[in-house]
Amino acid sequence: MSTHPGIDPLDSIRKLQARLDQVDGATRRTLQTSIDRLAAELVGDVEGIMRTLADDFHLVNVAPDGTRTEGPRGAAVRAAFEGLCAGGQSTVWVEWEQFAVDAHTFAGIGAVRMVVPAGLAAAMGIPADPAAGPDARYSTTSHSAVFIDFDDQGLMTSETVFADPTRTVRRLAGPDEQFDNRQLAARLG
Repeated sequence: MSTHPGIDPLDSIRKLQARLDQVDGATRRTLQTSIDRLAAELVGDVEGIMRTLADDFHLVNVAPDGTRTEGPRGAAVRAAFEGLCAGGQSTVWVEWEQFAVDAHTFAGIGAVRMVVPAGLAAAMGIPADPAAGPDARYSTTSHSAVFIDFDDQGLMTSETVFADPTRTVRRLAGPDEQFDNRQLAARLG
């Protein structure tokens, strides 16, 4: 599998795994849950994502202008992640610049990268090229700050994302730039 030159999506998880030996107890549990969630998002695994979330989990997005959007709760959370994962056709990861973790919080800053199919790109407001067809895939990158809260069982209760106003988007050129989620999953082990 080839990816963008010099980019290995698994590095986003490896960076967190490297910290596991430095923490213990509830902090280790929080970090492991974060790793499990990121691994599931990396390969578009909705069930894997849902296993990391508390029943009352909700999303909060804060736009560059400060507009705060409370995301779905309850059953609607599954639908949101099903849309994001696009039947396993999406790849989402974060190139962490910095992160901190304790017993009840994961906070990080980094470049959020996504590779999504044309239909999802259009739904996300990404200008998809109709001439490229429905099989076209798009890569997006945006810098974000992410804050995730955890309950006493180590499950995520909320995620707040502060997005940078700039986002780069490009259509992937061909097979040499495609992400194969099955190969990523195999490499995850």
